[in-house]
Amino acid sequence: IYSVQVRGLGMVLGAYHFLLDHHPGEQQARYYVSEVTKSGGFTGCVPIVDIEREADGTTPRLSHLEAFVHEFWRLVPNRPILIYTGRWYWVGVLGNPVGAHLGPLWHSEYDGISPINADVANGPELDNYGGWKGALCWQYTSSGIVPGIAGNCDRNVFYGSIHDLNALAGGIVPPGSVPSQPEDYQVFYVVVNEPPHEVALGGPGYWNHLDGAQ
Repeated sequence: IYSVQVRGLGMVLGAYHFLLDHHPGEQQARYYVSEVTKSGGFTGCVPIVDIEREADGTTPRLSHLEAFVHEFWRLVPNRPILIYTGRWYWVGVLGNPVGAHLGPLWHSEYDGISPINADVANGPELDNYGGWKGALCWQYTSSGIVPGIAGNCDRNVFYGSIHDLNALAGGIVPPGSVPSQPEDYQVFYVVVNEPPHEVALGGPGYWNHLDGAQ
């Protein structure tokens, strides 16, 4: 709904899909691509797929994710897609299969620290699960506060510069690649079904992500 406004404000757009276990992965990818195409397509947009436990307790499997990603690549060639998950799910539920070949990792781990804490820059305790050597993004809280937006927001770290983020939105980062030793990081927000707010831009290097790009 707000993708035109987001692009107009010069913000980097993200298109997010929550993977389900009761629909084939290929079918979900086709729906996802269709909906994003209606909103302007993937030019200047970061694709993301989330694999974790659903609200009803069901658990999508690696086969769902693989089917989704491969169909996405067929429909949108040469585009990396971020894999959002957490060690608790990838190891504890899926059994720690290799997934790094499917895309860069957006790691979820909440430990209650503040974004001004130096530990954020050092990154989460990944333990190198799934074959990933590190995370490209880290979601460290679901209760962040963002000026201009009512209620809590997910807050995240992107390990790279704003130029790296724009490059990722342009599709030039190969699937599975991560910075070997991130020297800088940017904070970005996940905003669900809210119109974009100029006050929420936060300043250079911040990525305001609209959930779903609907």
